Amino acid sequence: MSNPIAHPQSKHHNLGDWLGLHGLDNQTCRHLLDEIKKERAEIPANGDIPDPQSAGLNPDEVWTKVVLAMCSFLPEHQGVIEETFERSTKIAVAARGKSRKALTIDHGPAKYPTIMYNYFDEISDLFVVAHEFGHALQIRASEGLFMPPVMRETCAFLSEGAILSSCSNEPAYIAENSVRYWRKSNKRYFGNLATRLEKSLKNDSVIYEYDWNYPIARFLALRISAQFSRELIWDVFSGSYSIKRVLDKLAI
Repeated sequence: MSNPIAHPQSKHHNLGDWLGLHGLDNQTCRHLLDEIKKERAEIPANGDIPDPQSAGLNPDEVWTKVVLAMCSFLPEHQGVIEETFERSTKIAVAARGKSRKALTIDHGPAKYPTIMYNYFDEISDLFVVAHEFGHALQIRASEGLFMPPVMRETCAFLSEGAILSSCSNEPAYIAENSVRYWRKSNKRYFGNLATRLEKSLKNDSVIYEYDWNYPIARFLALRISAQFSRELIWDVFSGSYSIKRVLDKLAI
């Protein structure tokens, strides 16, 4: 999750505000949720529980894999990717229990972000770090341009997709459990969180929840990764694409 801008989870914002911020309407949201249900139906029923044992990667090794994955995913922008990694502040916080928290703080276009995250020594660390680095890269690429939360989360999920693809070249334990973790996450985003959003669409005045952003962002990231060229994907990170423009380009 990137730090709040015009989307604090508070009683001052409601569904209507969220729809307006993204240029969405109720009907479009319902159509997207119908498409998301199709994605959910294609997720295998089994094989989505990652092995809980250690991934054998320390935080520096996790970061190295994430940065290399992003450079491979967007090779024309390797300089920006490496500079964002080198100059952003990265803080690994000791994990307590199983509550996973991560945050990327935007200090404005003249400075580099701060990335804070829990480290568990599990496969999930790769995806959490990739997600937050996606936020950091989007912050730098967009150069202070406002991006609504769904598009910011789309960038973060595109970064997760890059590490998933990269992990296919890793030893079997990492490769297999990365796929398991990805499927488990998809079930959550396209299952429970999508259902909550669908229920919220019944009332424009219902209080805003940040979790509404995730199902649509995850779905868009999957489609963008499959159908956009790498340069168009960079344009997404740069803030050139609204949700409407993405949907038009994808013909959804």
